[in-house]
Amino acid sequence: MAEPSSLQQDQAREREKVEAAKIKAVQVQQEKEAASAASEAARKAKETAALDKAKAEKAAAAKAALDRGAAKEKQAEAAAARRAAADKAKEDAAQKIREERAAKEARAQGGAAVQARKAGREATSGKP
Repeated sequence: MAEPSSLQQDQAREREKVEAAKIKAVQVQQEKEAASAASEAARKAKETAALDKAKAEKAAAAKAALDRGAAKEKQAEAAAARRAAADKAKEDAAQKIREERAAKEARAQGGAAVQARKAGREATSGKP
């Protein structure tokens, strides 16, 4: 049996073809699995990016709301300070008016006292 028969050669070729087809099928299956895994990884990365973007937008909105609140608070503080300054100015003006009235009244009373002393001297001296 030095040379295999034609039938044996055909069978050997057929076995080689079957083995090659099996190997090819395994390779195709592995490629499909790799493509599926890559697709799944890309989908998860996209989901993660969308979640991160949503979180960032939410954080930015919260910060903006806080900033608006702080600005309103500062405006309210400034308005209160302006009102306090206006109230103080009104009180200072009223105090000044009271002081001026008191001084005017004191001058009037002082003038009346001078008149009374003058009249008293005239009455005692007898000179008009």
